[in-house]
Amino acid sequence: MEGGFLETSDGGGFLVDKSLLCKAFLECGSYVVRVSLPPRFGKSFNLSVLEQFFNVVTVNDCPQGTKEPNLDVAREQRERRFANSLLKLRHPEFFKMHFARYPVIRIDFQASPPLWLPYAWTVTPVSMPCDVFADHASDMQL
Repeated sequence: MEGGFLETSDGGGFLVDKSLLCKAFLECGSYVVRVSLPPRFGKSFNLSVLEQFFNVVTVNDCPQGTKEPNLDVAREQRERRFANSLLKLRHPEFFKMHFARYPVIRIDFQASPPLWLPYAWTVTPVSMPCDVFADHASDMQL
């Protein structure tokens, strides 16, 4: 995603701290949250902050070019992005309890309908999306 939290937190551009959104998101008490704002209001950026905070660390987060993926190093790198965030400074217990603990599935609907619509109702497993679900692969009827 262009201009997302990952790019901005790594030194490109000016960063407005939206990390407290993670706490508000989890504490809103709803199973479904609808994010509807006008264009250019930061929906994608805010969702990328949520994804970077909540999503479990996988081999896709490991630095490329390493022989053996090290999830601890990848987790430390991601945690550094939140090092001076308001969330970590004001709510360290919440940060420790929820950082990188949940699998996040992100679906991007910004592609034009002809690209994704024909496949929207078809599930064709090619590979497991991440190691988190590997333990349950034998339970799935693929």
